[in-house]
Amino acid sequence: MIRYALRFGGWGGLVLCVLFGASLFLAAGESQNYKLAEVVGYVSIVAALAFVYFGVRSYRDKDLNGQISLGEALKCGLLITAFVAFVFTLFDTLYVTVLDPDFYSEYMEWQRAEMVADGATGEALEAFDERSAAFQGSSGFLLNGVVMFMTVFTIGFIVSMLSALSLRTKR
Repeated sequence: MIRYALRFGGWGGLVLCVLFGASLFLAAGESQNYKLAEVVGYVSIVAALAFVYFGVRSYRDKDLNGQISLGEALKCGLLITAFVAFVFTLFDTLYVTVLDPDFYSEYMEWQRAEMVADGATGEALEAFDERSAAFQGSSGFLLNGVVMFMTVFTIGFIVSMLSALSLRTKR
């Protein structure tokens, strides 16, 4: 099972990094179209997690003679998901610490401006400023890493469960 997690998780992680990098490219420049980048980012996560289905199916067909239980399929899917999430977390941490260390401040400024444009005032903006401060400084990249890992893993859990349900076989 581990080799399937490494193979399919590696491919999923690579696809996610490339597609997410493309979404960051879309957000670059003067327009800073972060809304489009967010949509492309979530679509990228789902696309990369398609490797969960193919990894579980390959494991079932090649190692288990076409038979897999719900639990075994879910375990395989979550292992692939964890590897995709780990690879992506490494990429994201590298991006925000080395390639674009000003990313968070620029993104938070954009989010705050969006809130103001939507009519947010006083208390809501203060709360936003407090939350966004957690992403600044030396510990910000660690918090972001946890958030990114959990985002990918949560979506991956859903994909893993759907894959397990569709690929399980009655014994």
